[in-house]
Amino acid sequence: MLFSNLLSESDLCTIFRALPRSKLVQLDIRGCDMTTTAVQALAEVLSNTTILTLVIVSCLLSYGGACALARVLPSTLIRRLNISDNRIGDSGTVAL
Repeated sequence: MLFSNLLSESDLCTIFRALPRSKLVQLDIRGCDMTTTAVQALAEVLSNTTILTLVIVSCLLSYGGACALARVLPSTLIRRLNISDNRIGDSGTVAL
């Protein structure tokens, strides 16, 4: 769990790039600042991971981030997604 860590965008991108080599089944990045670049880095690798549960709570996730995730979710193993307390709006919710 990377709960409320003071990780930079670069730190998050590095962690996300390593995910395909891990056997993680849950990723909890609650409270981390998910910039557009960080969300794109995560979206690029999600389909190559074993993650079943993804928690992105209170991460300043935007509509654009929600759309990036929505595009890749069908090709992932993710069965539980928690994106509460973000800034995705109604359109982001519909996209997901």
